Amino acid sequence: MYDQMQGQFDMEEVENVRIGYSVNKDNEVVNFDPSWFIKYGGDWYPFDAAVEEEEE
Repeated sequence: MYDQMQGQFDMEEVENVRIGYSVNKDNEVVNFDPSWFIKYGGDWYPFDAAVEEEEE
């Protein structure tokens, strides 16, 4: 993951990286899916979303 981040981001702007959970609700079932989160430029993003935002 570090290699992916290094190619996509200014590493001096990456403040923190953590494992967290994305919550998905389907009818009466709630799923917690583990995923990486990155604090970049003062805001937290799921890692995939942060990559998409950086590409824009």
